[in-house]
Amino acid sequence: MSKIFVFSGASGVGKSSALKRVMESRQDLRFSVSCTTRAPRPGEEDGVHYFFVTKERFEQMIEDREMLEYDAHHDNLYGTPKAQLQGDKHVVLDIEPNGAFQVRKERPDACLIFITPPLTSIDVVCVFFSFL
Repeated sequence: MSKIFVFSGASGVGKSSALKRVMESRQDLRFSVSCTTRAPRPGEEDGVHYFFVTKERFEQMIEDREMLEYDAHHDNLYGTPKAQLQGDKHVVLDIEPNGAFQVRKERPDACLIFITPPLTSIDVVCVFFSFL
C-alpha cells in the first residue's frame, strides 16, 4: 500500500530544495499536483505544475468531497484532489501547515514532515528515508 508524505513549513525554509533531493533519489515516489483557482504564470502547464480550475469547479470539488485538503491564499483557492492519492507509488505533498493538519484528520496514516530552519536538504532526506 502506498504511503502519503506531507512536507510542510513556512515559506522560504527550503522545502523545495529538500523535496528536489528526495524526489531525485527515489523512483517509488510521485509528487502530488494541486488544484488552484489562480491563473497560470508564464511557463506553468496545466496538470504539471497545477490543475488550473475555475472557482466554481473548485467549490464543486469541495462540495463533492473530492479534496483531501484545501485553503485560500491571496484570494485564490489551493488544494489537493483525493484522486492524486491513487496509484502504486508513494505520494509526496508540498503544502501549507493548515493543509497538513487537514490531511492528518482525513488520513491519520500520513507522515507529516515539518521543515524548519536551519535544517539542510541532507537532513530532510535522512529523516524521510527513516519513514520508508
